[in-house]
Amino acid sequence: METIALKIVGDNKMNCGGCERSVQAALMDVNGVQSVSASHQTQDVLVTTSGGVATESLTRELAEIGYQAQPA
Repeated sequence: METIALKIVGDNKMNCGGCERSVQAALMDVNGVQSVSASHQTQDVLVTTSGGVATESLTRELAEIGYQAQPA
């Protein structure tokens, strides 16, 4: 197991629980992702993986739904 911490940055932020669910759903589609926790209050995203998941895969998936993320 590996945990990857991301921070949503840029102009488009998570504003509500719906945003959190969108982020969680998008990242759960990445192969190897076990769980996702997202907080619109802190703009933090914690991703637990089975290992071998590149941070770039996660940030690319978030970019596809309009969020810019970087390692926290």
